[in-house]
Amino acid sequence: MVVLFPAVVLAAAVVVWRGRRSRTASRHEGWRWFAAWAAAGAAITFSFLAGFTVGLLILPAAAGLLLWVAYSAPGVKEATGFVAGVGTTLMLVAFLSRDYAPCPENGVLSLPAGSPPGASVSCGGVDPMPWLISGGALTVLPLLGYAALRALHDASA
Repeated sequence: MVVLFPAVVLAAAVVVWRGRRSRTASRHEGWRWFAAWAAAGAAITFSFLAGFTVGLLILPAAAGLLLWVAYSAPGVKEATGFVAGVGTTLMLVAFLSRDYAPCPENGVLSLPAGSPPGASVSCGGVDPMPWLISGGALTVLPLLGYAALRALHDASA
């Protein structure tokens, strides 16, 4: 199962590599295609992270979206949106893990004084900070890079 995800991404890279010379670039450039690449990156990443639950059910649609975008917009500049989509999904994981509570070092959980009867306490979960930091970087850097490449391209044209 783990081999399917890199195989799909590699197939998309081959489609981009072969298709970037054969199509006219003007209709396949712009923020719209950057967003399409980001959606494909988010779908593939979500499918990978949810691999043991609904991920395999989502994989065919995510792979189809990725291959369609790779065929329709083979520009390397716009393909940086794929990384932004990965980052967006990582930030979604951070958001869903926002109720993380680390367990105490001594391993003893206790209720605060004055807790109502039947109250409970729990700890654990996934620390959202690594997901948030990496997701933020993987979202912002491609956005800034693509905007800079567009500005350079527009200035040279």
